[in-house]
Amino acid sequence: MLTAPFTNNDFLKFFLLTFGISWGLPSILFVIAQIDPTFTFSLELYSPLYYVVVWSPAFSALVVIAKRQGLGSVMLFIRRLFHWRVGFRWYALALILIPALYFAASDLMWTSGEQNAFGFYEGTFIQFLFAAVLLRATAGPVEELGWRGFALPILQ
Repeated sequence: MLTAPFTNNDFLKFFLLTFGISWGLPSILFVIAQIDPTFTFSLELYSPLYYVVVWSPAFSALVVIAKRQGLGSVMLFIRRLFHWRVGFRWYALALILIPALYFAASDLMWTSGEQNAFGFYEGTFIQFLFAAVLLRATAGPVEELGWRGFALPILQ
């Protein structure tokens, strides 16, 4: 269990670290790319830098927790991810419906002549569905570990 409640100082550390990773790192890379035109980087959807930026609130929360309370508290904090509060069918619905909607939108974009959201991916529908589930499950929800799991309780 997490020990003493976190303070405003902990929130400030979390916020500054999150801001430093999500805005500072791409800014530094942008400056480097302006100085050296041969240096390239990408913030495109699902690129490695995209994940670093999007996951920065979770990284920051884990760093602040580890520094304040130790690695045992980090493991307890992560364990909360696996505390399911709704029935399995709701998770199944989310893991199938949302990627299916992405597939439908991607297909509509492709039929209208635009590059689809998963234009880089080719394969069967099942492979596409698996890739969509994996990409969507790792892109946005991880950042909520920092914002909703760490920062929100402090702000409340």
